[in-house]
Amino acid sequence: MTNKRVQQISQPEQINHTLGLLKADSQIDIEFAFFSNERLKGRVVGSQPGKYFLLALPKAAFSGHENMLVEGQTVVIRAIIEGDTGACIAFKVQIQSVSLAPYYLLFLQYPKKLEMIHLRQQTRLSTLIPASLTLQQRGEEGHTQVLTGMIHDISTTGCRFKADNQTSMLNHLDRTVEIDISVDSQSVPLKLPAKITNSNGVRSGTLSLGIEFAQAQMAQENQQIIARIVQNRVLSQAS
Repeated sequence: MTNKRVQQISQPEQINHTLGLLKADSQIDIEFAFFSNERLKGRVVGSQPGKYFLLALPKAAFSGHENMLVEGQTVVIRAIIEGDTGACIAFKVQIQSVSLAPYYLLFLQYPKKLEMIHLRQQTRLSTLIPASLTLQQRGEEGHTQVLTGMIHDISTTGCRFKADNQTSMLNHLDRTVEIDISVDSQSVPLKLPAKITNSNGVRSGTLSLGIEFAQAQMAQENQQIIARIVQNRVLSQAS
């Protein structure tokens, strides 16, 4: 049976559109096809459709990997597309060239096909809603950590929460939290039980967390309010 969440893309226009969804400075996972368990992290710089896909690498990446970062080496590239799409893309290409000065850059072949794995059963909608995240520390009765930020996308099952740099939150994946969502300036914030499912780390002073609502523990009224928020956002985008 075909997995509807996995999409094979081979049309040039679709490839260009999909890669265009990757924002500059997005994190990239680089796997060497012929070296087991050898992976590096890079950052998207840009691309020229049909010609090359360009990544920036940290200087440390070249330590111990000089024999792998060479022209003709086959690599598998993976990246997460955030926002409304919520998908992982992957493609296999060869290294075109490596630049060591003035910056550490990796020129790759432009892919002729790629695979997109949709990570969500429901599409999330872009938004900017004030919110705060409360986490009770393990082994510290009554001690909580509160993080104030914004919800950047939302669905009926979860959201993407972004806030100023709080690296200590990176150690709390799969932890139960409470997220307070300010629906409007007149209402009391919604208090929703939730779980941190992923973190994209801290870049440019911002922490990005994937949040899954604990629907089994949510009051039915709150579920209906979240559904209305999503529905209103759909209607506003359609108008």
